[in-house]
Amino acid sequence: MKKNGLFAGVMIVSAGKFILMAVNFLTIVILARLLVPRDFGVVAMSSVFLNVSNVLIDSGMAGSLVYQKDVEDIDKNTLFWFNIFVSVVLYVILFFSAPVIASFYGVPILNTIIKIIGLSIVIHSTCFVQNALLMKDLRYRDQTLITILSAIASMIVAVAMAYAGFGVWSLIAQTLSSNIVQVFLLFMFVRFIPHVDFSFKTLKKHWDFGSKLLGSSLLNIVYTNMYVQIIGKTVNVHTAGFYQQARKLNEFPRNLIQYPMDKVFFPYLVKSSDLRKDCSSIFKKTVLLVIPVLVCLSLEAENIVKIVLGDKWMDASWMASLMFLGTIGASLESVNRSFIKASGNTGAILKNDLLKRAINIVVLLISLRWGVKGILVAFIVNGFIGWIMNSLVLCKIIGGTVSSQIGYVGLLFIVSATSSAFVMKFMPEYSSCSLTVFVHMVSFLGVCFLLLFPFFKKDFICVAEKIFRKVKR
Repeated sequence: MKKNGLFAGVMIVSAGKFILMAVNFLTIVILARLLVPRDFGVVAMSSVFLNVSNVLIDSGMAGSLVYQKDVEDIDKNTLFWFNIFVSVVLYVILFFSAPVIASFYGVPILNTIIKIIGLSIVIHSTCFVQNALLMKDLRYRDQTLITILSAIASMIVAVAMAYAGFGVWSLIAQTLSSNIVQVFLLFMFVRFIPHVDFSFKTLKKHWDFGSKLLGSSLLNIVYTNMYVQIIGKTVNVHTAGFYQQARKLNEFPRNLIQYPMDKVFFPYLVKSSDLRKDCSSIFKKTVLLVIPVLVCLSLEAENIVKIVLGDKWMDASWMASLMFLGTIGASLESVNRSFIKASGNTGAILKNDLLKRAINIVVLLISLRWGVKGILVAFIVNGFIGWIMNSLVLCKIIGGTVSSQIGYVGLLFIVSATSSAFVMKFMPEYSSCSLTVFVHMVSFLGVCFLLLFPFFKKDFICVAEKIFRKVKR
């Protein structure tokens, strides 16, 4: 894919992600006013089992389909039926484990919730192959449209049920309806009709590539969801609900960063003729967006929570502020992970993640003595540890130095800190929270742009010219 095709892909995916974020934003705004923190906490505590199951079903083999140059029918059929089989096994295990899980957390309703929401595991297992094929063929518009339509449908279902007084079950229905619509649309767009055809030889071929990604993804999913589980167990489900809402706000910028990495950059880098140069260029541009935006969001977290969630959720504001900062390191960690994945060295990813997550868990366990604040500080520290460790592995594989990444990140932090100081010193607080956020963000980003322009002049001009050409067409 040519670079202008890469830029077009990023623009399409990013635009679609903005629309999806708008839909999810509206959903959060409405549901936050109809439901209570405990509802979100209970669902958050059950979601880890779904996330782990989905990783086990995929087994990293969707990435193998994208990485493999020639995909035949036997590849598609083998992975499709393998995913179905694994999903059914996992659902049966989850079904009979539900009473034990509910008893462990002391939340009886989890027993029924896990049994019902667990059905999404089987439903979702039918669309892993189709998703991989869309990604492999670089069909960004179709991927984006499917995601948006499923989000809109699930929003309508969830809001309608919440208005009708179904409480936590409206969140369960949101998950199930999203998966059902997504599966239906994927079968329409991809037109893949599975046949009863299976090959253990083919499965082994994909397993050799995907098993390393499976181990790595499993570690990441367990670790990421560990925070809300610990809060729910050691503090209470109510506080876990505040954490979950702060996490949802945090997911908007994080997904906007991660989504293009998975959907656009990975397929592009797999075909790259100069991986080191392309990774360096993408990292530089990613940092230019990630750090200023997340620092700005952290600065305005209290007003954002008040606007989006309402006054009853203000206890989530300081959590959101720290999580936005923690997402900087976590995002850069994910970027480097995608670069390593594109090199095909999935074994390096697994080995590094085993060591990395062991260190992260130690940091997290140490932080428990300081309660929820300590846990969130651990989130920030662990994000940066993960970034540095992934950077070290990447440099060993494709060359380069860690200091080059640290230099870019350091520059952006200095500029963002200076912009934050300017806003806090000179920008007033208005009676309207929306006006305050708007003025502060515009001022912050304006100062950032002025300070960064001398360093990134060519990049700014290049992006502006590409956007101008697209608009002109």
